[in-house]
Formats: sequence, structure tokens, C-alpha cells
Amino acid sequence: SPYTGLTSFGITNENLGNRFVYASTPSNSSYLASLKKWTINDQGIVPNSMEVLVDSDDPILDPGDFSAYNLEVKTLPNEEDIIAWISASDDSKDKIFIFRDEDAYAFDLDKGRIGGIEFSDYNPDYLYVSCHTDGLIAINFYSGQVVQQLNTSSDYGHTYLQKAPDGHIYGVSNSGHFLGRINQTTGEFEPDVFEMPSLLDGNIVSAFRVFEEQKFFILPEDSREYNPLTVEIEPTHVSCTGL
Repeated sequence: SPYTGLTSFGITNENLGNRFVYASTPSNSSYLASLKKWTINDQGIVPNSMEVLVDSDDPILDPGDFSAYNLEVKTLPNEEDIIAWISASDDSKDKIFIFRDEDAYAFDLDKGRIGGIEFSDYNPDYLYVSCHTDGLIAINFYSGQVVQQLNTSSDYGHTYLQKAPDGHIYGVSNSGHFLGRINQTTGEFEPDVFEMPSLLDGNIVSAFRVFEEQKFFILPEDSREYNPLTVEIEPTHVSCTGL
């Protein structure tokens, strides 16, 4: 039977009136599980612009590898796009997938389930990775080698990594109570720079997915604002006859 799974996508910045959408998608009746590309302009998606860049017929990729939990795109100065993604599949949970120079690469980090990825602005060859056993690391996305350990524990190992409008990259602590950031001026990790507001001493960060009975936190994409829910409670006295 066809593999079913998640779809994740990324969109490039505008260049000469066009942008590109990349999506890692499961199989359907028409296509194998694959990484696809579309062109969009001011009229929307350009008709017949879809390209299949790589699919599960590739000898290093399986259908489950395309069940993308997080996908990021980086445009190089030569206008080449580098696509990185991670999979929700148990068989692929500790792998990074890279598409560049018209080829796919799969790097098995062997560091437990990966929670999120983000390209570095501080070092143009680095991809930051949140992983279960080692917390936050950086890999060289050309070689797949780990080049930096950003924290000294496995904390921040269950989180999306997202670039904020201030230019830094943020993640959620394993407890869900703090935001830490990878400073894109210094390249250093700064833990617990912001404490999440809470209600009744509970965790208010509710955007997460559960893998292996553990929360993996999801942050808003791009510049979407965090808007916590607020409530007002007005107590009312009720008299009950006979009590």
C-alpha cells in the first residue's frame, strides 16, 4: 500500500518577480514520495511549473524519508537553493536530508530523534540541529559532519529552531518553559533568555507533537507573532437549597 505521512514546505524570498516553493510529500496515486518544486509569481502558482527533484526511487532514499516534519531552504549567493529536511518516520528520525547540486544526501547523525533544523547566518556552511541525545549541535551541510556542540546537555533537544525578526535563532527548552537562542552575531548559544508566561503554573506552550511519549515543540514560522491566550474569571455565588 502507498506510504502516507506528513508534508512540509519552504518558500524562497522573491527574486526577479518569482519565488519558489519546495515541498517534501508522501506518495499518492500520481507520484512517488518526493521532493517537489513550484514557481510562484504575483498571480500565484505558475501553471505546469511543478518539478519532481528527487523521489523514493533514489537508491539512498525510502518513502518514509519524505514524511517531512520540518523543511528549510537556503539560497546561496549564486542563487542555488539548498533544501534540508527531517522526517517523522521512526526509521529516519535521526537523519538529515539535503538536496543540492541536483543530488540528494542523507546524513545519519545517530543522535536520537531530531526536533528541528535551521540554517546559520553566522557560518554559511552550518545547519543547526536540535537532537534528542546531544541537545543543540551544528553540522556542515556539505559533509554532514558535526562541527559544533552548542550546549553542554541534552536540553533544547526537542524543539523547532526558528529565525526571529531580530536575526537570532530560537528554540524551546525540553520543559517548555523557556526560549533559548543561537546568537547570530557571536555564534554562541544563550539558554533561557526568555521565560514563557504561564497560567496556574502550567506550561502555556501548547504547539507540540508527541514522539515516544515526549513533547517536541513547534515554533511559529517566519515572523508570526506569539499571542498567548488570556482569560478573565468572574466568580458567582450560587445558593443551593438544602446545602
